[in-house]
Amino acid sequence: MGMLSKVIAILLLVLGPIHAAFIHNVDAGNVSSEPLKHHIIARFKGRFVHDLQLEQFMHQLRSKGTVKTASHAIHTKAGLTTLEVTVEETQVITGIQFRHLPMWDGRIRLGLKHAVGHRLNYQWLVEDIEYMNNVLVEEGFPYASVRSIQVLDDGTLDIDIESPTLAGVSFIGLNQTKPWVVMRELSLKNAQPIDQFSLDMDLESLMAMPYFSSVSPIISRVSSDNITIVYRVKERKYNRLDIGLEELEDDQGVAIYSMFKFHHAFIYSDALALQTQLGYLNEFNIRNYQLHYQQPWLFNRYHIIADAKAFMTFRSELMQNDTQSYNTSRQGGRLFFTKPFRRFRLNLGAGVRSERVVSDISTYQLNTVSVVADHRVVNALNNPKQGHQTKLIYDRGGEFLGVAMGGVDFYRLSLEHAQFIPMFPRLTLAIRGFGGIYEKQSDERTFETEKFSLGGSNSLRGYREGAFYGNYRLSFNIEPRFHISDGVVAVAFYDVGFINDTIQAIPKDSIHSGAGVGVRFITAALPLRFDLGFSDDVMIHFNISQTF
Repeated sequence: MGMLSKVIAILLLVLGPIHAAFIHNVDAGNVSSEPLKHHIIARFKGRFVHDLQLEQFMHQLRSKGTVKTASHAIHTKAGLTTLEVTVEETQVITGIQFRHLPMWDGRIRLGLKHAVGHRLNYQWLVEDIEYMNNVLVEEGFPYASVRSIQVLDDGTLDIDIESPTLAGVSFIGLNQTKPWVVMRELSLKNAQPIDQFSLDMDLESLMAMPYFSSVSPIISRVSSDNITIVYRVKERKYNRLDIGLEELEDDQGVAIYSMFKFHHAFIYSDALALQTQLGYLNEFNIRNYQLHYQQPWLFNRYHIIADAKAFMTFRSELMQNDTQSYNTSRQGGRLFFTKPFRRFRLNLGAGVRSERVVSDISTYQLNTVSVVADHRVVNALNNPKQGHQTKLIYDRGGEFLGVAMGGVDFYRLSLEHAQFIPMFPRLTLAIRGFGGIYEKQSDERTFETEKFSLGGSNSLRGYREGAFYGNYRLSFNIEPRFHISDGVVAVAFYDVGFINDTIQAIPKDSIHSGAGVGVRFITAALPLRFDLGFSDDVMIHFNISQTF
């Protein structure tokens, strides 16, 4: 028994018998809903009723959510009693429209309780408003919400969304850096709706710039329709000289490497880097050098990254079908252009590379055209906990689109995909797969390094760098990452890979695996990585950046 029924029963006991009227006729002519009209007539016609019963029924009608007002009156004429019921129902919805909705309306319509052809229901309004606000947050619009809902005269359900837009961006801490260089990196523009995707993307773009050691956004709501963003930045010395010492492979001694990076070399915002390696074994010799020039915006006008390199390296490499190691020199250059599509988190690039390989037993030329597609959707660059990234690289040497470029005729195709799955608040499962095909049509003898390699800190831990080479490679890395704190991550890993010159028959010795544990120290610049890998041997790997 409901609360109202209990109250009525108590009143009946207290007040005693209440006079009941026998209803001969029911007048429900102004009730527009035929099912409701028939229900009222069937409920009261030919029955004894009293006022409390009628009030209870009217209350039930109003509580349905589709009735605005409900009232009754009893008239007696010529000995016949007529019950007159007046009901004003809500309007039938003929259409649903959104105003100022910052996203596709199809996504938000799916879960609405209100639908075309049904009446407005006051009980559903709260649920629909809560649902729409949740969808706005899920779709990346945390500052948007439902402002009002009303039914227009033509029956259209009009839903107005409060969707604040950007009213301005400013910076605190800019002393050396020119503001226009920073502003052009922002995707959010004035009068544009604020969405989390663009906020995250702009923060990533600013943090990736070489001018700042930290970037902190401060978001202020000026009014219901306007938001301002203030970025507090900490500038750093971006012209620097890095020097280090490392041990060379195959008992070739030690090497001192240095890198000098100079910004604003020829035009503002460009960068020039010189990297050298000086080796020592009884005497000093220059082992390699690299001159790297980059414009993040081509001529500070077009959003195209221009990248040019000139290099010379000295290596010890294996010749194909030969177990002996030979000293080689590689010299040449590369010119590459990348077009970022920030809204889609996609980078498309293309370029050319010319490289001459010289050794005592073979000399050959590599003239290559490369195409790269890189799609990255992760929640953080240095320490991703959610998202994915995919990279496709196609290299073609010797001939491209019918144009003979000279040198070794080959192609190399590789596809890499990484997925970051949040398992628990402090645990992320990182998985990466890599597949590659290399085919050479020329007869020149080339070194194993032209193929794919497997082994080392970035592919197969527990083995030295470039431990295995082959025309075909398929590898997987599984890495549970436990976030001890914001700056320290502990990992366990299992790496497995296949690499061979053919896939017709797969021998057992072309499948390799390694496992181990490691730790990452997340810094503002790049993570520092230490891994202890176990395979046939035990190896310690040290590197910067995540494995993937």
